[in-house]
Amino acid sequence: MLPATRLDGPADPWATALAIYLAVALGTFLPVIFAWLSPVKPKDDGNRFKDAAHFSEAARVRLEQHFTRIRGTLEFWKKHAEIYKRFHYYTLWWTIPSSVVVPILTQTASTSIMSKALITCVSAHTAINLALHRAFKVDLNYRAFRQGESSFYDLYRRILDRPQSLGKDEPEQLAAYFEQVEILRATVRNSEVDNTPTLEDRAKK
Repeated sequence: MLPATRLDGPADPWATALAIYLAVALGTFLPVIFAWLSPVKPKDDGNRFKDAAHFSEAARVRLEQHFTRIRGTLEFWKKHAEIYKRFHYYTLWWTIPSSVVVPILTQTASTSIMSKALITCVSAHTAINLALHRAFKVDLNYRAFRQGESSFYDLYRRILDRPQSLGKDEPEQLAAYFEQVEILRATVRNSEVDNTPTLEDRAKK
């Protein structure tokens, strides 16, 4: 006959530590989830072109229409830059402490099942984070999307403030601006494709 189990005994500190770890790990991952689910807007809606004194009315309309067409791309860049940024720091913040904590836990672990469960949980959590970080090339993608967004707004301010740096007259300035935006979009798109995880990449790990 099995011995009776006491329900009013002291709580296992290892079980408490495991519960706290899981709660904190989930809580600190919420910003990544929120970045994924939350809608984003570009830093500027393109309305500044309406007041651009350097251009004619026809040119301002073309610039506003062009911004409307690229708006979705800017939203995509901004959203994914924020997702990759938050996951990058999430992995960083959990990986560094775990490299110190796991050896200590291993030395202090008792025969309690929960102590072994805590060590396994911490190790698995770290391993999964690092595997996802490498597989999805988080740091490279963050850099590509963030640099693309920043470069566009540098060009955006340039056409507003110093259009003469893009050409000697209005048609040349607009043509240079549109061309450089196209080049920038192609550059970020190529970076995104190059950073897409493949089976070959995983096989090399």
